[in-house]
Amino acid sequence: MRTKLIFRYVFMALSLALMIYIFVMSGQTANVSSQSSGRIIKTIAKIVVEDFESKPIDYQLYFISSLQFFVRKAAHFVLYFSLGFSVCGCTLTFDNKTKRFNCLVAFAISLAYAISDEIHQLFIEGRSGQISDVLLDASGILCGILLINLVFFIAHKISVRRKSDEQ
Repeated sequence: MRTKLIFRYVFMALSLALMIYIFVMSGQTANVSSQSSGRIIKTIAKIVVEDFESKPIDYQLYFISSLQFFVRKAAHFVLYFSLGFSVCGCTLTFDNKTKRFNCLVAFAISLAYAISDEIHQLFIEGRSGQISDVLLDASGILCGILLINLVFFIAHKISVRRKSDEQ
């Protein structure tokens, strides 16, 4: 029982931290957000593209701008994957309902946050709320929920096996 409580608080803290991070990132103006993703792309390009910094500046700028869309959408997926994982991890520590119900609650909480995040962006200079982003977020949430269920399933199987080996 104590282990479940520890997991609940860890997943709750992780969920809250992710929500705060998403809120802060969504509060950035379009220019600041583009600069952030541009720095990430440039850092990766320095590792992946040989002599990236010695290439002409036009090439560097084209390379960075051509990957902006992909990096931004990947960030949506990864952040909401993580949120779905952590919120579901938290709800699965409650025994009062079925696992399916707990997963649905986790999906609803995470999706409501994704929708509120897109609404939040409507009030930020140069940003817009997009239904396509909510759909992308929902797919990340679903994948996160599926992964945490797989992790819990494997952990349960290992626990059962250890108990049977001890007897």
